Amino acid sequence: MTPSDHEAIATIALMAALADGTAQPAEQQQLQATLDRLGIQNLDGVARQVIAGGLGPADAAAKLSDDEARRVAYETALAVCH
Repeated sequence: MTPSDHEAIATIALMAALADGTAQPAEQQQLQATLDRLGIQNLDGVARQVIAGGLGPADAAAKLSDDEARRVAYETALAVCH
């Protein structure tokens, strides 16, 4: 996977955590674990775009380079929500 994939996966995970309007503590922990696993230190810029509505799920998904990246994004979002 590419660094662009990592950022898109983290973005999708963040969107999943915020889908109901708030990120619960368990969602925040899972999101942080995801960021750590992907080696992403700072998600502030992406978070600002997501919260402002400037970046949607289709935008993030379009940045995923292949089926493997799409599978990881799906599994990560699922893990954040459960």
